[in-house]
Amino acid sequence: MDYHKYYYVNNNDISESIKSNDNFQKVTNENTDSIKNCIEYFSGRINNSTDDMRNNYDFLENQINVDDYFCFISKDKSNPLNNFNLYYLDKETQILYYFHSDV
Repeated sequence: MDYHKYYYVNNNDISESIKSNDNFQKVTNENTDSIKNCIEYFSGRINNSTDDMRNNYDFLENQINVDDYFCFISKDKSNPLNNFNLYYLDKETQILYYFHSDV
């Protein structure tokens, strides 16, 4: 498991990077439930993780907003939550969150 945050000072820098990357897509009303399920699963695993991981984890589901961006990549097509990377860009805070989970 892994969790990181990357801070961007200039919103244009990250916006251009995201727009040029075909793996990222906008958060919409239609895909928010899928993202929340992924975050909920990850949060549950964090609770059973090391103290450092629990203490550093600060992502809240209410941060998921339409017009943010995300990229979800799974290595397990039969059960995508078994081994995945989720990148989530919160446009308001200009933070790119990275979630990695493997079983």
